Amino acid sequence: MRPRLPRPALGLGAIILLALSVQPAMPHDGHSPAIAVDPAVCTCDQAVSVNGWCVACETGYVAGFAVPTPVLYELLDPHGHEVDHSRITCGTCPRARAVDGYCHECGIGFVGGSAYVSRLAYLGRLRDTGALDKDGEVELAREGTRLRESLRHLDRCELCVAASFTGGRCPNCDIHYPRREEAESTERGDGS
Repeated sequence: MRPRLPRPALGLGAIILLALSVQPAMPHDGHSPAIAVDPAVCTCDQAVSVNGWCVACETGYVAGFAVPTPVLYELLDPHGHEVDHSRITCGTCPRARAVDGYCHECGIGFVGGSAYVSRLAYLGRLRDTGALDKDGEVELAREGTRLRESLRHLDRCELCVAASFTGGRCPNCDIHYPRREEAESTERGDGS
């Protein structure tokens, strides 16, 4: 069996590794626009326009939504990344990549050849390029609502926020948050 691109939902180990690898003062690996000025000066106005990070406010922005936790900011992958397309074995991903589309099977969106592992960042990037239609705008608003709902857990634990957004178990609090599909199924009452 050939390897596939990983699904974006995080397991216990991945959340722990992610949490340990994030530096709270300035997340991301250098290609995230952390606006370079005096760290005491708020740069939120600039950061929101580039999916960047305001060091002074310790807040990042993804698709225009404030993300006051470096763990979730990193998880949302606001700038996408290049992937070796020759290693993608999913049959849907190449088609999605060709049309700046989204692979529902893998949970990865493509814009301009870059891969986005969060639906929020993917939809935001489509909007930035002017390619987001009205249905996409509605879906982006829904993702923003889901983000805000997950941020309600910030007073408990930063990893609860990440687990809530992705659907998983918080390794600190041992609380299980259902995946989006599980939650929607429960809301519909169909048990599927």
